[in-house]
Amino acid sequence: MEADSLTAIRNAVAAGDFGKALSAWQVYAAELTDKAKRGKLTRPELDGVGQLLDWTRTTTLLMRAHAGELIAQRRAACHVAEIYSGTPGDRP
Repeated sequence: MEADSLTAIRNAVAAGDFGKALSAWQVYAAELTDKAKRGKLTRPELDGVGQLLDWTRTTTLLMRAHAGELIAQRRAACHVAEIYSGTPGDRP
């Protein structure tokens, strides 16, 4: 079941479905909490959580940067279109 949660988190983050990723993280956190309460949580599992957090952070930052670049490109394209259309737009 834990492997299913990890796969669900990775798949959701990779797809950019952050709501689904959050839900999967909540399920995974509950599983880890249960293991910890039973004294069954191991150091390698905690290390794996850290690696997954690092991967998630890196992936989301890259997605954010990519989205910012797309917005900048579209903004520039709109500016060029405005200039060549001969319409001054909302300039003061």
